[in-house]
This record gives sequence, C-alpha cells and structure tokens, in this order.
Amino acid sequence: MKVKVTRTTVADGKFVQAGQVYDLPDADARALMQLGKAVLADAEPAPKPETLTTENTDAVVATEAPKRRGRPRGNN
Repeated sequence: MKVKVTRTTVADGKFVQAGQVYDLPDADARALMQLGKAVLADAEPAPKPETLTTENTDAVVATEAPKRRGRPRGNN
C-alpha cells in the first residue's frame, strides 16, 4: 500500500522520512495511518470548511452576568 509519511519513523524495519511516499506492507501502512504518522498517497487533502464572517452571522450579545446559585459564602 502506498502511503505518504507525515512524521519520520521506522516502518517495515526501515527508516522512513516525513514527506516521502513509500510502498509498505498493508499491516504497517494501516498501523502508521492509525498512529497519525502517514496518509494514503492517493488521498486528496480534505477541503477547508467554509469560514464565517460578520456579514453572514448573527450577533451574539450577553446582556447581564448569570446569577450565582447555591448558598452564600461567609460567616453565618
């Protein structure tokens, strides 16, 4: 399975460097992907989520502080 290594590590008994594409056994490739040290070489980067701006969002304004609950502290 072809994977692109994202963090330098050891795989299949060999030293693999970040940023390089390697053809590794399926078990090693899956283990690296689960550890977050590799991604599929054929995978496209995830699209960036839409960012919100002040033009298309509602304003949120707090008018007063929430009241404290529970018994008051101090000398009784």
